[in-house]
Amino acid sequence: MPPTGQSSDVVIPPHLGPDLGPAFSLIDPKAVALTLFYLVVVLVLLYTAIAAYHWLKYGHRSVATVPALAIHATVSLVLIGYALSGLP
Repeated sequence: MPPTGQSSDVVIPPHLGPDLGPAFSLIDPKAVALTLFYLVVVLVLLYTAIAAYHWLKYGHRSVATVPALAIHATVSLVLIGYALSGLP
């Protein structure tokens, strides 16, 4: 029978199918994505804290240090808040 162009005509190879074995059936993909997202947020906050510490310690003569850190922290928190809100 020739393909009709409907989505039911799509053939998924067995190795790419939804059944990936008993170990993977216990893992919720949404939980994995959420965990990875929170890991990225923690890494961004950690990087920001380390960068701010070093910039304040070694770049203390620069007048741009505090305003740049304030802008960076504000933009980072706004983006993280937007991502956590789930808005489109």
